[in-house]
Amino acid sequence: LKVATKLKTPRNFLDLFIILFLAVITLPVFFYKLGGSSLVSWDEAWHAVIARNMLLSGDLFHLVYNNETFVDHPPGGYLLIAGSFKLFGINEFSDRFVGAVLGFLCLILVYLIGKVLFNRAVGFSSAVALFSSTWFLYRARSGNLDIPLTFFFLLTLYLGLELLSLSLYAMVAFQRDSAQATEAAMK
Repeated sequence: LKVATKLKTPRNFLDLFIILFLAVITLPVFFYKLGGSSLVSWDEAWHAVIARNMLLSGDLFHLVYNNETFVDHPPGGYLLIAGSFKLFGINEFSDRFVGAVLGFLCLILVYLIGKVLFNRAVGFSSAVALFSSTWFLYRARSGNLDIPLTFFFLLTLYLGLELLSLSLYAMVAFQRDSAQATEAAMK
């Protein structure tokens, strides 16, 4: 029970306010006319076709492009796009939806990482700096796999930083009989 309460989740008012502020400012940019144009780049169309084939065939781990097995990328990103196709239909919006949602979540993770490593001001300014990057916005509003990769990388980094704060509890849990663990548990 103590371990769960030690996590630095955005529970206090200021963190929630900052996250809501980021949402109000950035979500319209991520989603404005998201499906308003045809698939732009070759990669965007290519990924959409593979996700569509995955959804239509029902085979979630055998990727197919032009009737040939596709092994250039793992299926995770395509699974997310196929899930979006399942929810919203097979169209440009649903192809780009995953990148837009995960792009926004990248901003939240960058804020949280900056807050954990330094302070709220650094976290907030880092999230704003990432949002101001034209290339990041372009990729987040496209049906590419760059943003899902970035999101899961940032999530891994954030969870790793959070787990560092739990090392004391892990030491107590795994080395209950040592004097050092007993001393740490009493603090």
